[in-house]
Amino acid sequence: MTKFAKRLRLKCDPTVGTETLEALRDALEKNPGTCPVVLEQETSEGLAMLDTDLRVVLNASLFEAVEAVLGPRCWHIEASGAPAVIAPRRWERKASA
Repeated sequence: MTKFAKRLRLKCDPTVGTETLEALRDALEKNPGTCPVVLEQETSEGLAMLDTDLRVVLNASLFEAVEAVLGPRCWHIEASGAPAVIAPRRWERKASA
């Protein structure tokens, strides 16, 4: 999962307050890693996305902490760079002489 993770997207409620954001930052800082974090929020003008300066490790501890702050199903992992699946080559058998 972490090998092809491009970034972690966290969906925030439109009414998210300062206390919730501080609790979220604490949860993210307790799981430092290499995966960038982006906050997203639905607005009247569409989806707003905010890149953060935080980078996390993707693990069960992080997801549990984030869901405790923002609620269930609040995260999504964007992945890229996954290798293409290549079908194995079929070799024909030579006819016996």
